[in-house]
Amino acid sequence: MRSVRHASLASTDRRQGTLLPIAAGRKLICAALLASTAMVSIATGTALAEDLVIDGNDQEEITAPRNLDGGDLVVGDTAGSDATLTISDGGQLESDNTLIGHDAGSKGTVTVSGSGTLNTEDMLVGDTGDGTLIISDGGSVTTRIAYVGTDIDTSGTVTVTGTGSSWTNTGRFNVGHGGSGTMTVSDGGSVSGNSVQLGTIGSYSGSGTVTVTGAGSSWTNSSNFTVGHAGEGTLTVSDEGVAGASIFNIARFSGSTGTLIIGAASGEDAQAAGFLQGADGAAAVIEFGVGDGTIVLNHTETDYEFDATVSGDGLFKQEAGNTHLTGDWSGFTGTGEISG
Repeated sequence: MRSVRHASLASTDRRQGTLLPIAAGRKLICAALLASTAMVSIATGTALAEDLVIDGNDQEEITAPRNLDGGDLVVGDTAGSDATLTISDGGQLESDNTLIGHDAGSKGTVTVSGSGTLNTEDMLVGDTGDGTLIISDGGSVTTRIAYVGTDIDTSGTVTVTGTGSSWTNTGRFNVGHGGSGTMTVSDGGSVSGNSVQLGTIGSYSGSGTVTVTGAGSSWTNSSNFTVGHAGEGTLTVSDEGVAGASIFNIARFSGSTGTLIIGAASGEDAQAAGFLQGADGAAAVIEFGVGDGTIVLNHTETDYEFDATVSGDGLFKQEAGNTHLTGDWSGFTGTGEISG
């Protein structure tokens, strides 16, 4: 593995691959998000910033502070590539945008671990290729807008694991925009942001899956958490993991499918339950939309209090465990099933 320790863009030993002017070959995020109902606009500009492109089978490591001065990070740029970047041991990277698995047929993996940090404006994990992001052992990532599984027939996979490992996003966070997006927050990892949508699409059929599991693991949002926006979304909270939002929207629009799981998926062996929280730690608010929405409780607890306020037309399935429904269900117009 090559260690990149240079903080200055003036160095001639920046990387094995190519440093490009920021305006060169800029398909980037605008093209990938044409299907979105809320397009992200990125000015190309003429600044003399440079892109850090890690391509082919390159494996790079950053262990010191580095600033691309408005340039983009691209890991896995061309078809057939399987590129890797590791930011660790005090490494810090500042970029304008980050594309992991940029072109069709490409693969890219970024690992941020230890005291490593990645600060970027907009991130696509699986742009038109396949991307993987791993945040572990206290690593941290900060973004403004994030898409996991961006374009049709692409996949994005994210793991945030370990105490102190974190991803902070200040704007829209889509998992399964047009492709397949999967996120796991475990073993004390945390994700925080504003608005999260799983299975979010413009005119394509995206699929998003998020699992929050393990004591100390959390995903909290200051705004809504949409599970199945126009595509297919699944949110699982288990083993004391916590998901928090002002409102949980399930299967928001026609044609969408949204599933909220406490413990384990329907038909699987029961697991320890996780928890939902509303704004400022209050009871959660769950609203079914006009799609196909389901809440599944399949857990191992003997005295589990489900205090959420639930409204709309959906399916409630109690499969395992002893659950007390202590919230307000007066607005629920759906169907309940009890088994096990």
